[in-house]
Amino acid sequence: MLNIDPWNMVMIVINLLVLYAIFRKFLYKPVMNVIHQREELIQGQFDSAKKTQDDALALKADYEEKLEQANVKADQIILAARDQAKEEHENAILETQAKTDRMIEKAKADIEKEQKQAQQEVQGEIAKLALIAVNNAKVLYRLNVLRSDVEQAHKIFKKVPFLLETLTNPVVSEEVKEAVLDKIVRQCELPDLLGNFMKMMCRIGEIGQITDIFNCYYKYWDERNHILHAEVIYADEETKKEKASILKQLESIYPKEKIVLSEKTDASLLGGYVVHVGYEEYDHSYEGKLRRLERKLTGR
Repeated sequence: MLNIDPWNMVMIVINLLVLYAIFRKFLYKPVMNVIHQREELIQGQFDSAKKTQDDALALKADYEEKLEQANVKADQIILAARDQAKEEHENAILETQAKTDRMIEKAKADIEKEQKQAQQEVQGEIAKLALIAVNNAKVLYRLNVLRSDVEQAHKIFKKVPFLLETLTNPVVSEEVKEAVLDKIVRQCELPDLLGNFMKMMCRIGEIGQITDIFNCYYKYWDERNHILHAEVIYADEETKKEKASILKQLESIYPKEKIVLSEKTDASLLGGYVVHVGYEEYDHSYEGKLRRLERKLTGR
């Protein structure tokens, strides 16, 4: 049978209580304090981490919001830039078009001005040449060269085109040109006065106008001899019977002139005749009557 000593039990219990008291005071409380501190630290770190996470989430949300706003603003800026670029492009096109139109108008004005100036210069040159031809024709007339001799020389220049080319060629010497003219004068039995006149035209560089000079000579000769050239255009052969009547009418209109008629036929006149005297026209054709009637009816 187990023998238990009560005092031993009591001592054991006392020892356990003492040991518990010691542990509680010197070990349990510090450990619990450490545990509590550790829990508080962990809780603090957790709270800090949660706060950091919340702050991060808030920052993220704020960033996303700002990013969204930035994207919207960027889209607005891009859209505005596109609109501005489009407007500037359209303005540039309009400005370019306007500038092009101005340049075209200026070019047209310049061209028109240059054309008018060139036309005036040409007209002035033509008038100058015409005056030279008229003056030379008067000189030829005053040399008392017969018209028949002038007409013969004129025919030679018409039949031999290279003759005028030779006489106007600057490469050909004056001696050769005069020799050619001397040969023509001898072979065609032209008067020396006419040959000398043509040589003079070569020397002064106006032989190129010899045809115009001859034509002006004819007109001046006609004026001096009171010759009036008239052209009669008949509608048909039957109308030519009116020639004597036409000539009589012209002689009554131009009593001091000798009338020289040239005749031709034009079926488009339908009937009657038309007379041209210089710049004057006497229209006695059916076609002319119809035109006058039309103008009278239409008021044009």
